[in-house]
Amino acid sequence: MDTLIEKLDEDLVKFEFDSYWAMRGGQDPVTWIQKLGNRCGLLHQKDMPAQAQPVNLFEQFPADRVVGMNELIELTKGDDQFTEVGKGMMDVPAIIDAARKYAEVPYMFVEQDKSSNGELESIAISYAYLAPLLK
Repeated sequence: MDTLIEKLDEDLVKFEFDSYWAMRGGQDPVTWIQKLGNRCGLLHQKDMPAQAQPVNLFEQFPADRVVGMNELIELTKGDDQFTEVGKGMMDVPAIIDAARKYAEVPYMFVEQDKSSNGELESIAISYAYLAPLLK
């Protein structure tokens, strides 16, 4: 990612940042939003329940092992890996504050990969939490 940021023309290339997957990769979403700055063109937000352990999925593998995408997908298949925004452990207010402070993010996409709730109920829960934060 650092190479892409360094080598690609900042006037031509923006990044679509997914805070959940950054965290699952052992990275701090706020630090990455700050690093991307105005190159963070879009933000994807979901939330991670407390039972989704370890937070950093790479902790499940030896440090010298190359991990494929299929293995990571397999680890996150269950409803216990995702939750509605505001119901989990992610510091969503800090992520939103960083997006406002360091980036010019016109849109934040709320994603709900899986949930024990129905789709409409899930988005209603996330919306109720996010609406006051986004005013």
